[in-house]
Amino acid sequence: MTIPIDEAIKTLKKEILAQDWSLSDRRAKKLEDAFACLKGRFKNRKTPRDILTMGENVLGCIPVLKEKYPETIDFLKEVMVHVVSIYEDTEYDPLKEEKVFGSCYAKFSTLKEKIQADKKPRSHQEAETVHKYLTTMIKGDPNAPQKPSQDPSDEPGPVPAKPKNPLLEDNQEMTEEEEQELELLMKDLKTTAHDSGASAVDHASKQLEEFVTKQVSKEDNDTDASQVPPGNSPTLKDEENIAQSEKIVEENLIKECPPTLLRRIVIGDANFAVQENNIALVQAVERKRIKSYLRKNTVPLLDFDRFMKSLAKQFRGSLATLKDSKLKQLSLPVMVPRGLGLTATPDDKATTVLVVSNGEWNGVILCSEVSKETFTMVKFQKAKNGDIAGTGYLEDNSTMSLLNAVSVLRREGFMITG
Repeated sequence: MTIPIDEAIKTLKKEILAQDWSLSDRRAKKLEDAFACLKGRFKNRKTPRDILTMGENVLGCIPVLKEKYPETIDFLKEVMVHVVSIYEDTEYDPLKEEKVFGSCYAKFSTLKEKIQADKKPRSHQEAETVHKYLTTMIKGDPNAPQKPSQDPSDEPGPVPAKPKNPLLEDNQEMTEEEEQELELLMKDLKTTAHDSGASAVDHASKQLEEFVTKQVSKEDNDTDASQVPPGNSPTLKDEENIAQSEKIVEENLIKECPPTLLRRIVIGDANFAVQENNIALVQAVERKRIKSYLRKNTVPLLDFDRFMKSLAKQFRGSLATLKDSKLKQLSLPVMVPRGLGLTATPDDKATTVLVVSNGEWNGVILCSEVSKETFTMVKFQKAKNGDIAGTGYLEDNSTMSLLNAVSVLRREGFMITG
């Protein structure tokens, strides 16, 4: 039985926290369904699929072997923790996944060897279970973990440039410590301004002022001492200079960007924008079909086939390059963007299918509304919040929260090659 992805994750979390490790047949069946759902979600990522396969193998042994080998439960819980972590991680990190797989594989091999080497008499059922789940290796799995492919096509988007300190010259980059310090101070100031009283805001502002002072002092120290008028201190003491320095920081965090076309979308009750070049298709759909997509967690592209009209020509991006015969066999996952203001489940009031793509990565976001007109972003302020990249400033100086479609595709999309 196919279950929704959020129900699969919820099932794993319940079992991770469960104090009762007896694992009844009903609970084991729910875990099997959850693993099958997650293997479908990780269809194009070998590492988490192999971790799930090891978990499935051990899960198959538990009803028969858990009394003799309680460590099978320990391993299963560890696998579930890693899978939930990989799913909830907003950044695709193949090196991290490789390390996790290496650790799981080593423990799986040790557990398997221990059970196989046990010379105690086994019942016919136990012998069959060991042979079925532990004698054969994972399909295609070598004796040592393989590194995930480093082919550039595996990366669905460019690596963002390292942010620069707005107080320094264009050719000077922040150190990693300075970059983290500035980001933490700005976040602290925003949080206290929203949740705390004036005294807390003053304290956060003072910390930001000290950071600004340190950066300006460092820059001033690099200049010729003879150019600094006598008696002038590089620190900012009076209120006017403090206000000016904070204004400089704020203004410089808003960066001009090449004119970028955006579309406004509504997910639940929240408004966002996505880049026009990430949109492959916008299609209004009747509620009956939306309910089917929510239940199955996938959208078959055959649903968009029209009489006497090429299916491929309805799409933009990589899907437009595929043959109709292949497109009609494909289904795309229903993806759930994450971030403040977004729900943990797909929009159950959706009326529109938004197909987004980046290179060979494709997926679907269900929306209550997608604007027909486009808007031009001319400035951008980075303020990462889950899959929300920051704020886009339009030509009329209005703003939109920018949803990073690439981030969602990296985590939940399918890679489709010709």
